[in-house]
Amino acid sequence: MQKKDTTIQPKLLIVSNYSGGYGSERSLEDIVTALELDFSIKVVLNESLSVPNSYLQSSHLIKTRFNVLSQSSKLPKISSLIFWFKLLKSEKPDLVIVNISLIPEVIFIAKMLNIKCFVFVRESLIDQKLLFKFYKPFLIKLSTKLVCNSKYTASMFTQNNTEVVYNTIPFLKIDKPDVIYDYIYVGRISPRKGVDLLFDCLSLMDSNVSNLNVAVVGDYKVEDKCFFDNISNQSKVFKNIAVHFLGYKDKPAEYINKSRFLVAPSVLPETFGRTLLEAYSLAVPVISTPAGAYFELNNQFGLVAEYFDKDSFLKVLLSSLSIKGDDYLTLCESVFNFSKAFSQNNYKIKLLGLLQNA
Repeated sequence: MQKKDTTIQPKLLIVSNYSGGYGSERSLEDIVTALELDFSIKVVLNESLSVPNSYLQSSHLIKTRFNVLSQSSKLPKISSLIFWFKLLKSEKPDLVIVNISLIPEVIFIAKMLNIKCFVFVRESLIDQKLLFKFYKPFLIKLSTKLVCNSKYTASMFTQNNTEVVYNTIPFLKIDKPDVIYDYIYVGRISPRKGVDLLFDCLSLMDSNVSNLNVAVVGDYKVEDKCFFDNISNQSKVFKNIAVHFLGYKDKPAEYINKSRFLVAPSVLPETFGRTLLEAYSLAVPVISTPAGAYFELNNQFGLVAEYFDKDSFLKVLLSSLSIKGDDYLTLCESVFNFSKAFSQNNYKIKLLGLLQNA
């Protein structure tokens, strides 16, 4: 077991948001794991939702409330500026990492106090055109470096102030059980995630297949209850396709591992594809739309739909049915080998080098 360096370490303050254990929350855990041996870390966490005791167990965790830009809060707040001024003056960190780019007040105060500030961009800001028009120059000018989780995300900014540091994933490859599902979808059940696109394609496939099993792992927001009811009812009329709604699973890898293909039909400009890479690490190929970074990660395997319409996605789904035997095993090995580049060790080396060279 590696021992923590007992010499005086640089003080690192990490600012993040907790909204339910999804992208930024898991990325925060990755950052802390990568840097905890080389920095004295304190985390300041906004409780958009109540933080469970099991999350990020640390004596150096401050759970509080501060402003995060959103649909309901579109402007910086004076109270938040005062909060960050007092906190940064008190803590005196050597470096600040802002793990969600929508916290302008801490970025501004860090610049004012001459503290190096690394802003991790995981949001597709270009999708919010009016906000991005004004916020882009702010981020470029005030941050020490914009750390983007894909080339797609970095393309929103000028190259000289960005660094691509892909998210890491756990190395998941385990013994392969018998395959239960032909396809599995993992994620929020929402039209923005393209779930209706998937089900429209399944409707068209129903008369041309036999004994197809599809798993759906995920939950839905209250406002999407009618949408869920509609696709659930749609699935009940399938004659040759059985759809299994499994609900939210804290560890979906168990179910991905029992599947031939993961399907990722999102119509959002996705800035990364953590679920795609988790499937790769289980030697499970992925069928996806060309949504943002999905194209960047998945196109080399030939299973990306050309467009976001059902004809394009259906074409890829149908082609996947003919990938069998040695061809399928070769594809599985290829995606598994690709996943190795996203190991936790590679992530740590990249992130440490970036911070130490600042």
